[in-house]
Amino acid sequence: MRATFATIVILALALGAFAQEAPSVSKNPFDFGTALTFLRMPNDLLWTPPVASQREPHFRLRFTDNDDFKADTAIGAVFPMFRFTPSLGSHEGIQFDIVASVFTRFDEDLKLTASDYLFALPFSWRRGPWEARAGYSHMSSHLGDEYIKDTGAETVSVSRGEVLFGVARRFQHGVRIYGEGFYGAGTRGIPEGKKERWELGLEWVRDHDGLFAALDVEMRANQDHEPNTTAQLGWQWTSGSKRATRIALEYYEGKSPYGQFPDEDEEWIAFEAAFDW
Repeated sequence: MRATFATIVILALALGAFAQEAPSVSKNPFDFGTALTFLRMPNDLLWTPPVASQREPHFRLRFTDNDDFKADTAIGAVFPMFRFTPSLGSHEGIQFDIVASVFTRFDEDLKLTASDYLFALPFSWRRGPWEARAGYSHMSSHLGDEYIKDTGAETVSVSRGEVLFGVARRFQHGVRIYGEGFYGAGTRGIPEGKKERWELGLEWVRDHDGLFAALDVEMRANQDHEPNTTAQLGWQWTSGSKRATRIALEYYEGKSPYGQFPDEDEEWIAFEAAFDW
């Protein structure tokens, strides 16, 4: 816990040094100052997936030293469907997205241990330095067939259908603070009265090549709100694109991010390569 606390303090201080106030906006969050234009299939996002979140859509490959060798992968993306925007070149407005991703873990023999499948339908909003999203997400968790055969593990049906709401604030120099809440609207394998979870984060991710840092803390009611902490420090390449390629060192401490292992403590230092928005 002391290592986690030190990580939080150091990253918060480092990122805070870059934070300066962004311009203020109208008190009415839906007053964009002009009539909104309908834009089909926009080429960017109003709410970008937090870089250090364990369960946001990324193309990712990660090698960990958690007890023994493990490889975690993620294949997914956010697909922007349409936007109501003040102008065609604006990064403000109201947008509807489709989110899909699969997260998998392989052991040292490259046998599938577990997989989580995510699907979400969020609306996002952005006005000046503020952004938000709200919608519905569904995640199901499964054990690998070879893992079941080798260990005799019992298969338990675990899924989370959740209503989500998040708010974020951007500052200058690529600093963003965000917070999200999720409430189970239809779950399996999750104890009654323990269906909510929370996620908070702070990241420094600029829109050009260079260093980045990110911190994410998730707390689940079914894990007694113990913090699951992820810290990343790495380098990204953008090449003028809305997408970025990243390499990073990652530190994680908390319960397993995989839904089939909610009570397993995990701690790792990992090398990660990712491609996303």
